[in-house]
Amino acid sequence: AKKAQAVAARTFTLKASLTGGKHGDGSVCADSACCQAYISPEEYLNQHGAESAVEEARAAAEVTSGQVLTYEGTLIEATYFSCSGGKTEDALAVWGTDYPYLRSVNSPGEEAATHYSDTEFFDAEQFCAYLGIPLQGSPKDWVQNITYTSGGGVAEARICGKLFSGVQLRKLLGLRSTSISMTAAEEGITVMTKGYGH
Repeated sequence: AKKAQAVAARTFTLKASLTGGKHGDGSVCADSACCQAYISPEEYLNQHGAESAVEEARAAAEVTSGQVLTYEGTLIEATYFSCSGGKTEDALAVWGTDYPYLRSVNSPGEEAATHYSDTEFFDAEQFCAYLGIPLQGSPKDWVQNITYTSGGGVAEARICGKLFSGVQLRKLLGLRSTSISMTAAEEGITVMTKGYGH
């Protein structure tokens, strides 16, 4: 797994350097919501990380030196996530661009992962403020229709008559995933997500 991660991270960085990446100048930032989730070994150790993990990461990078992922001779979009929640998502559902090598597949074995599932509660006022919808009526009537992608993420949700994509809901509510289910009560909305990341 560490070797695979090293190859994916290397591919992501090399592609950015050749194409300009998300920032246009070939740089890769350490913001996990943008590019890569990277911290220096020193910072990792200061956050109670283990020296053995740093050595394992270095060893994985060294033993895979020069290895990258390609599709039909071109570097792939080597995106990755912290936890799939049991199933990956089609790239088309997340970014609106289809990549034949980024398709929804089952991803078992993550049930013990930290963010396999998470639950957040939003009181009625918070929920409406975050989504920019009027505070009116009962929260039980707000969520009118949710459709899902083949990967289990929200494709579209109609809330108080306003249409949201799963990506929009994730961003507006500060969620970890687009694999979202909602339960309404008079006092607010409980949102459960599965997985963490792209």
